[in-house]
Amino acid sequence: MKTWKTALLCSIGSGLEYYDFVIYIMLAPFLTEIFFPAKDKSLNLILILGIFAAAYVVRPLGGILFGHFADCYGRKKAFLTSILLMSISTFAIGLLPPFKMVGMVSPILLVAMRLLQGLSQGAEIPGAITFLSEHAHAQKRGKYLGLLMSGIAVGAVLSSWVNLGLAKHFTEHQILAYAWRIPFLLGGLLAIVGYILRRKAVETALFTSQPPAVHMPIAELFRKHKLALLQCIGIILFPACLIISALFFPVYLNHYFAYHLADIYSAMTISLIGSVIMLLVFGYLSDYVGRKFLMITASLVAILFLSLLFKMLLLGTFHSLLAFMILYQMLISCLIASYPSMLAEIFVTKIRYTGVAVSYNFSYTIAAFFPMFLSILINHTQRAMLVSTVLSGLAALSFIILIFTRDRTGKSLI
Repeated sequence: MKTWKTALLCSIGSGLEYYDFVIYIMLAPFLTEIFFPAKDKSLNLILILGIFAAAYVVRPLGGILFGHFADCYGRKKAFLTSILLMSISTFAIGLLPPFKMVGMVSPILLVAMRLLQGLSQGAEIPGAITFLSEHAHAQKRGKYLGLLMSGIAVGAVLSSWVNLGLAKHFTEHQILAYAWRIPFLLGGLLAIVGYILRRKAVETALFTSQPPAVHMPIAELFRKHKLALLQCIGIILFPACLIISALFFPVYLNHYFAYHLADIYSAMTISLIGSVIMLLVFGYLSDYVGRKFLMITASLVAILFLSLLFKMLLLGTFHSLLAFMILYQMLISCLIASYPSMLAEIFVTKIRYTGVAVSYNFSYTIAAFFPMFLSILINHTQRAMLVSTVLSGLAALSFIILIFTRDRTGKSLI
């Protein structure tokens, strides 16, 4: 199968699975009332965000389990299983009874389904990165992985678009009564489509030509590749926090800046559509100027200008909101079009899936607590702008780590 077809299959499947995973946080303003209908809305929001973070806590476990399976028995089998698990758990969330019907059983079931989603997501994107990087030509790896990340952005666009449809075509009462289920049921069905498409993909030649040399890839990773693992976690942490913060924006911008949800979802949808294109451009550029150069540049821009970017929100207009979203997504796009190739190039074939999965998932597990941490911090200080300060600090950490990272752009995988 041609590389571009493999890239398309990976990007479609990962995009649909990413939609399933992020639809939860975008519906957080409504899920707080459905699953935790108490009077203290701030506490309910923290609980809902805590469940969001819980799914990320099990992602490293999913990465380890699926990584072991993929490094020992093949990438494709793990790839198929992850999307099937996501489909089932997402569809099940759309069928859950509300708190007022079954009491505490409702949030318990929600946690259980989110944990299954976390296991699946822990394997999905690392699997796609590994699978596609081993198929792609060394000189075009950035372009194809840019296409993958662009497909994932399409999943985020779809999620935002569906939420925009809810906000425009249903009243708040209707959403709380039944319409909140629609995005989850739709996501579960779409993931099945991704599973069917993904079955056409073929195993990577790099894996089949190098029989597994270790019985426990995770043990090999921690025994001989600890420095590379820590380096990758440091590289991913800043973009991970940027992305998780963006998922938190419907809550953050509505609660602290009084933007209407319909306007927030509109601006998010437009900016995410732009990111689909920007990811392709930055992925292509990374093959020519290097992943390291792009990531260092983006980190430096964030250090210097993030605080100014967040001050645009104080203008309170839709145009300022839209400009903020587009510029924010441009920063994210530059980073996430670059680091997937860098991760694949750092680890060797016999532990690549495990290495990518563990570093990727530990970074996103830390980042998953970012919205809850920010909510507590802002509630305590009453300073919504602290978000930019914290993100700038993470950008500085990323900048330092990247300075000492070796750039292997254009070199063959080993």
